[in-house]
Amino acid sequence: MKKKILLGIFLLVSIFVVTGCNNNNNTNTNNNQRKDETSMVGYYEAYETVQYGKKYGEKETKSENITLLIRD
Repeated sequence: MKKKILLGIFLLVSIFVVTGCNNNNNTNTNNNQRKDETSMVGYYEAYETVQYGKKYGEKETKSENITLLIRD
């Protein structure tokens, strides 16, 4: 009898641990964080670019500090 009770409690605790107890606030926060992780918005270092008809290679972009800005 004690084994069945302990097995039942263990089963309930393990289900709770596996599924967790997220409320809607935590879920929304997690979704926003996922969007930020996959978002490409921000500054990036340029390796090659053409600006005003002039082509810049990797050395020129680093010396001129040319970056790429992606906005939402």
